[in-house]
Amino acid sequence: MSTAEPIPANAPVSVIFARDANAAGLAPIARPGVAVIPQFSTWNDFTYYFTARLLVLLPQQQPIPFDMHFMVWGFGRTEDFFKQLLLHQDWAPIEHANATYVGILDRVEAYGSLIELLGFARAISALRLLGDAVVLRTEGSDAVRLPLFDTDEFHLGALRASSNYVAFRHGRRYLRPEPQAAVADAATSFRMSTNLLAADN
Repeated sequence: MSTAEPIPANAPVSVIFARDANAAGLAPIARPGVAVIPQFSTWNDFTYYFTARLLVLLPQQQPIPFDMHFMVWGFGRTEDFFKQLLLHQDWAPIEHANATYVGILDRVEAYGSLIELLGFARAISALRLLGDAVVLRTEGSDAVRLPLFDTDEFHLGALRASSNYVAFRHGRRYLRPEPQAAVADAATSFRMSTNLLAADN
């Protein structure tokens, strides 16, 4: 897939920002949907605090969480963005957030899991709305947000952990309607014997 080729996936999907998992679960939105909530942590990545959590909201089920790093331009702490946006409400549609943001799931396998839960079109559409690094870099067309992936803030604050960097580099392999077929392990042990001719000394 070319880095400048749109992913053929467009589906209506509710994406919200919420104060916490309880607020996200109670939000009267169409399901399946997606919420992003702040994830407080005292751990910092080179003075940046970008930890957050993506929740998959399915009908009549508890939210299913995925850890992520979510960078909002102009905020050193992602939770400060949520405090400002949700000062007088528990949740808000993503369309109400007047900000520029990008994100990355913390584990590469999470992309496949998200697609399994939401379906390919909904998952890609939600990730695109959230400025997901894997989707935006694969499509290569978001002139506003693509430059953020080259900033020190993103590399230091979102890609410090090796698992995030692996997701950033290899997550696109999971962006497919059907999961990849399992590959049998080629590292099978075997035993070999041979007959050597005796040497005359």
